[in-house]
Amino acid sequence: MRREPTEQRRLQIADAALKIISEQGLARFTTAAIAEEVGLTEGAIFRHFGSKEEIVLAAIDRIEQLLADDESDLGGDALERLGAIVLRRVRTARAHGVPRLVFSEDLGFAAGARGTERVAALRRKTSARIRALLEDAKAQGVLREGLDIGPTAVLVQGTIMASVLARDAGPIEQVWATLAKLLRREAPAAKPKRPRR
Repeated sequence: MRREPTEQRRLQIADAALKIISEQGLARFTTAAIAEEVGLTEGAIFRHFGSKEEIVLAAIDRIEQLLADDESDLGGDALERLGAIVLRRVRTARAHGVPRLVFSEDLGFAAGARGTERVAALRRKTSARIRALLEDAKAQGVLREGLDIGPTAVLVQGTIMASVLARDAGPIEQVWATLAKLLRREAPAAKPKRPRR
């Protein structure tokens, strides 16, 4: 067994915890399952973490990192940036099971009060980011007139959640394209050109 640097091994253990909780639920989240997933003994797991709760808190750190990474290098107007975030969040979820965990209570419960608060803070941060982008879209004049920001933000969050949890939601690109059509203000019709005299 190759010896990995401590930080790399901690990351592997956190990723294994995410995978186990996401795919098998809390009932199967044991140090034995983590050790098997990473290829270590249970004792070796505790050389890197003091408790199972610490492992879950590291997994929450990992979620924060994965979700922060999905907001880098965004361009375009506010709705285009929102679309990029929606697409990346759903792709991240499908690859890592991350938002599925954030939407459930399992991850927070596994880490006690600190974990529950950290997961709730992640939800609040996502909600605030969506609301801010919708406010920007409204200020830029690209959000359809008459849409209230609060309910619209819930609609966007629901789209992310449903796209992650529903197996038959279809390609996220199509789902977002449909939602974007509903959200985007229609461009004014071009005036017909007058014939030259």
